[in-house]
Amino acid sequence: MRGVSLTLTVRQGRRGRRVKAAGRAVPRPRRTVYSLAAVFSRRSGAAAYGIYCLDAEASRYVFLATVGGLPSVMGDVAGTAEETGQALQRFLAFNTAPEGGWTITSPVDAPLSWETLVVSADRRALAASRLRPVRQGMRPLPVVAGLALLGAAAFWLWPEDMEDAPPILPDVIPATPAPAPVYLPHPWKDMMPVQAFLARCGTWRRAVPVSLDGWKLTRGECSPEGLQLVYSRQPGGTAAGFSRRAMDVFHHRPVINLVSGGGEGTLHFPWPAVTSADEPVPPVPVQLMRVVSWYQAHQVTLALTAVNEEPGLPGDDGTPPPVQDWQEYTFTLKDDRLPESLAGPADGRGIRISKVVFTLSGDSRLTYETEGHIYAGKK
Repeated sequence: MRGVSLTLTVRQGRRGRRVKAAGRAVPRPRRTVYSLAAVFSRRSGAAAYGIYCLDAEASRYVFLATVGGLPSVMGDVAGTAEETGQALQRFLAFNTAPEGGWTITSPVDAPLSWETLVVSADRRALAASRLRPVRQGMRPLPVVAGLALLGAAAFWLWPEDMEDAPPILPDVIPATPAPAPVYLPHPWKDMMPVQAFLARCGTWRRAVPVSLDGWKLTRGECSPEGLQLVYSRQPGGTAAGFSRRAMDVFHHRPVINLVSGGGEGTLHFPWPAVTSADEPVPPVPVQLMRVVSWYQAHQVTLALTAVNEEPGLPGDDGTPPPVQDWQEYTFTLKDDRLPESLAGPADGRGIRISKVVFTLSGDSRLTYETEGHIYAGKK
């Protein structure tokens, strides 16, 4: 094989492992020779690949790749569109994709020119990618159209007398369109609208008697599942009397823990389902501004807690995990005013209530604690 023997050593960091490669090039007028593969490994990241165009008219390409921050032994393949395409397929078949996926520096359907690598490289990268002759006294070699020599690869040209033009790269490896993203279902779609929730809770709350046969209402809780009431025995009251009276008024038998003394009775009333809505929600800056401002106008300081997004799991066939296109915030309000008067903006977009707890103090004064969610779009 004619030409001058060349060697190249690439090291990952100051103390990292090294990769050596050798090759040959034909001497030409004095110029500096650089390794495209070495430049690529220093500019493209630890796990990347790309196919670059060497000569558009002759349909000449080069496939370059890095694994673990070093040039891949399966990369640096120059040739026709079909040959570089086959090299890419072999590389993907024998190398497991990294956790974050491969970085594609030059797309298959529109290969960039090899010159883009040289232009983007700084002096340090070029100095580290310079090829030197093995034997002393040999004249410097020319830049060979940006082709790197690794894995004992030798240069060869497409024969000029070929009658059939070589295929272009996109015909060999058709570009695969990115799959359309799959979005997670919106949680507010299955939750009762805020106005409907508070209206139902208020209707039941106003109808509840404070006293039942010597037992006093101490606490109530509205939730999406229904209403729960807690009564406490007062002097003179009995478990039997409260149970009979509850059946007369509510047509429900209370739960009384007689083993613990029978001093507290609980009643639960399930609610029928209510039609929900999957309304579009404003983006985060708009949603937070309008909701927080509304509560400020009503003399309420709204403290929000952002809910961290849980990482999604890819599908069994390797498809990307579903995308969450919203951000959730939670809040808690404690106030003496009725929850219906603190429902937030009138349209209720992206606002849901998960619980309202009302407590009756010793002086028969009601206080309210409301827990809710605010949803905003990420876009």
